[in-house]
Amino acid sequence: MNQGRREQAKSERRAALLDAARRILATSDISMRRLAEEAGVAEATPYNLFGSKRGVIAALYADQRESFESRLRAHGSADPLLRLFDAVDLLADDLDRHPHFHRALYGAVYRSSADERDAEPDADPGIDFWRTAVAAADASGRFRADANVATFARCFVHLLTGAMLDWSEQRIDAQGWRAVTAHGLALLALPVAADDALAALHRRLVVA
Repeated sequence: MNQGRREQAKSERRAALLDAARRILATSDISMRRLAEEAGVAEATPYNLFGSKRGVIAALYADQRESFESRLRAHGSADPLLRLFDAVDLLADDLDRHPHFHRALYGAVYRSSADERDAEPDADPGIDFWRTAVAAADASGRFRADANVATFARCFVHLLTGAMLDWSEQRIDAQGWRAVTAHGLALLALPVAADDALAALHRRLVVA
């Protein structure tokens, strides 16, 4: 088999494994052995392609993120700070429409074994999206010049992961997640936002 065919076969196995992971997570938790069985590949194949269950979860995140970001670009605000709220709304809608899949997905992140967790406390591989969104707002001048944006981003990450843990454990529903996250985001942003963003943030507090 030449190099091109080997890469194509590898890509097909990877796609089959991700499709199998989605099917499994729609009804239950995931294991590497069951993933291989569901995809019809050798038991070692998921490890060879993804390394661990965390690697599979991260790949699912990456696979979905392109669609999520495309929808956000199509329907989100032109203001990158307000786009954070649009992203919260969009994710809340996804949680509401596909609760079992997303609860299993986030549960796999938060209940992973100690040797699978990252050294960072924010083990959610989707956090990079939110950090990038905060950086875009900062680059567009939506925060005060003297604002500690790194601290804001860190607090926002903890807000997101805490609310998502509550949702994944069914302590709040998707609308509760939306309300907690949007309200917390507005409160966090008010002390550091540029003056011309304050009115919109106050309106978001009323909406939340």
